Amino acid sequence: TFAASGDKRVLPVVGPGGIGKSRLLYEGLIALAQDGWRILWALPGTMARSSQWFRLLNGAQQTCVAIDDPDDPGLLRAVIEQLATAERRNWRVIIAMRTEKAETIRRYRNHSHVHEPVELPPLNEPTSQALVNACLAGHAPPPWLHSVYGLTHGVPGWLCLIAELAKKDVLSELPATADEVARIYLDSCLSALGDPRREQGLTLLRWLALWGTMRVEAVAVEQAEFRFLDTQGIPAQTARDLLTRLVATGIVRNWGVA
Repeated sequence: TFAASGDKRVLPVVGPGGIGKSRLLYEGLIALAQDGWRILWALPGTMARSSQWFRLLNGAQQTCVAIDDPDDPGLLRAVIEQLATAERRNWRVIIAMRTEKAETIRRYRNHSHVHEPVELPPLNEPTSQALVNACLAGHAPPPWLHSVYGLTHGVPGWLCLIAELAKKDVLSELPATADEVARIYLDSCLSALGDPRREQGLTLLRWLALWGTMRVEAVAVEQAEFRFLDTQGIPAQTARDLLTRLVATGIVRNWGVA
């Protein structure tokens, strides 16, 4: 409905981490692509540095841009300015934002091109239990399902993660905190690497956590990050292999071409 509307061009989607914002964008964009829309999954860091990418694209083509959890509050202003031109009247932008960052969109709530934010709330307990039970083929006992809801407060990302760990038999009993669930998840991902890659994988994850994002160039390009990792006992090719494996486990996300 938003994509088909003639007056609204920016749709904010707001909710806490793990609520399903990125998944909503992904599924919605697939549907739009099937309807003939040009789909762009934006890299916020690149967009914040330059608006040239707007000018390099055919403005008249039906286009939907997805921006997932941007850090720069000025990015929304820049996007609205770029969409104001008549040549981009067929463009739509969907911006997913964590609840704690949503303050930046309030100043634009009365803007003619900005749609009222779609707010994604946590699931209620019956729906949470049904989701986890479906993931476990209906074999989960009700008291355990109640405990899972108490720990996750109905956030689908945590619900599905706990269900996945339980299905793999790496969650013998429910931990007391979400941090402990995350630790068990991390251990299960690293164990898939096998020795001696496990320790190298943990070191790589720690540096990725500090860097936030890492742009991976072609093998022929020598990168400062890979040179540094080599000093930490992880040769460049090993680091590339580990990144591929960590993306496959789901603990590292990959954006962009390839």
